[in-house]
Amino acid sequence: MFAIVRFIHKADIGDRNLFAFEIVDCEVSLYQMPMISAGYLYKNVEQTPNWLKPGLDHVLEVCSASSCVSENTISPDDGWKHNGFGFANSEQVLIELNKKNQVDLSEARLFYYEAYEQELDSDGREFKKTSWRPVSPLPSAGVETNVEEPIASARLELLGYDVVNGEDYLFCSPLSCNSKAKELLVNEHCLFDDLASAIRTTEDGSFQGCSQGIYRIFSVHSVAKQKT
Repeated sequence: MFAIVRFIHKADIGDRNLFAFEIVDCEVSLYQMPMISAGYLYKNVEQTPNWLKPGLDHVLEVCSASSCVSENTISPDDGWKHNGFGFANSEQVLIELNKKNQVDLSEARLFYYEAYEQELDSDGREFKKTSWRPVSPLPSAGVETNVEEPIASARLELLGYDVVNGEDYLFCSPLSCNSKAKELLVNEHCLFDDLASAIRTTEDGSFQGCSQGIYRIFSVHSVAKQKT
């Protein structure tokens, strides 16, 4: 939190100097705002594709929240079970959806996502700091956002932060889909290491030329499989 103060008065009391101030303005830093539970996806995680590899030898895989490179093993929107962030409210929702198609999940990886509480609307040309606003649900959401928190015994690993644009649905992750990872600092999962980097990059125009739409930031957590 940042505060702007105004000096009011100085008083000398004995050998002490006392100063009085008043707060005239106060602003909460975007970087300090909490993340909120966004949901789950099963994904077929792809290694770095050839078209993205040059200059990114350290990137081992693409763990983007969108499905352009690493596809969703089970898509919650296929059964209109996607919430306001485009994810499933629980792992069980995905398992129930899979009863119809019986997709083999042995090689799929489960991810848990949290959303940054602000979003930025852009035409793909201009990205303004003043365009941040409270995050809004996807218009296409089939169910309300009521995410089941990971169980206490679940082993979560924070892999990084992704930026995803979209309007009715989640669309693209510019780091991978638009090869912006070649111009920006990303980790081995093709994600930002921290929230501050994701926010700063979204608002400084680094994604200029990417798709228009609403830009949302998600933390990406890998969920380890429970031992049976």
